[in-house]
Amino acid sequence: MHLITYDISKNPVRAKLARYLAKSGQRLQKSVFLVDVPRYRFKQFIKGIEKITGKEGDVVVFSLCRGCRKKARQLSRVKENVFIA
Repeated sequence: MHLITYDISKNPVRAKLARYLAKSGQRLQKSVFLVDVPRYRFKQFIKGIEKITGKEGDVVVFSLCRGCRKKARQLSRVKENVFIA
């Protein structure tokens, strides 16, 4: 599982990236997604992000191991726990 954050100023690029990430995961905040991409597809997934963004903005991908997901705490009013390991 991966946590992806981005800061992109151009609306069309930002919207396209959000649609791409939503196909593989869940939006946690406006520019933060939790995605579950199989290991064999991960490189292709990252290339898809690079193709969409080009040199526009910043994208950061955090890999979350099972132990990290178990330690995560969700402090919000949302009832669904998105960090289920």
